[in-house]
Amino acid sequence: MTVRSSDDPVAVIEVVCLGNICRSPYASALLRAAAAERLDAMDQLRIRSCGIRGLEGHPAAEGTVLEAARRGLDLTNHVGERWTTDRIREADLVITMTEGQRTTITEQVGGSTARTFTIRELARLVEGLAAPPQQPGVRERIVALVSAAQAARPMVARPRQPEDVEDPYGGPPEGYARMAAELDRLVLSLADHLFGGLPNVDDQLFGAREQ
Repeated sequence: MTVRSSDDPVAVIEVVCLGNICRSPYASALLRAAAAERLDAMDQLRIRSCGIRGLEGHPAAEGTVLEAARRGLDLTNHVGERWTTDRIREADLVITMTEGQRTTITEQVGGSTARTFTIRELARLVEGLAAPPQQPGVRERIVALVSAAQAARPMVARPRQPEDVEDPYGGPPEGYARMAAELDRLVLSLADHLFGGLPNVDDQLFGAREQ
């Protein structure tokens, strides 16, 4: 069993869907891009993706690659992977695309419930939270957010409908476009909470003039 030291400064986010060729590679690429815009360096963050029935060795679906390319993201080298209990144990935050995937993980990996959320659930929970205070490291910030989201679970009303992102696999291009648009919105709502706000260019320029 893999056990990570609490002193390890590297934060790990695991993004999970079914086959790891549509939703989770797209969402992880969006999260990576959002983090790169907000962090000085990416050496303290790993964002990975896998599938409950991951199609190991398969490329991302063509519709997903096309939607990613429209946003300047490159998924042409993506290779599908299957989830493992060790991957979940290593992660500080596990983001699934459906409630069923979340249940599969939490039932099979002890201690994972408090850090495993559907992406729609996590976005709903953090919506009412103030952005966490700046932490000395990326991992501390993400761990603090996960703790706050878990604490909010019993207090924030949840919708009656499942908080799932629809799987576009095997469907028309419109399905991939809907998936991409929904994940765009959800990642945007999470990015500042997870990685901090975007740098203020005006402040940076003003500070440079004063030096």
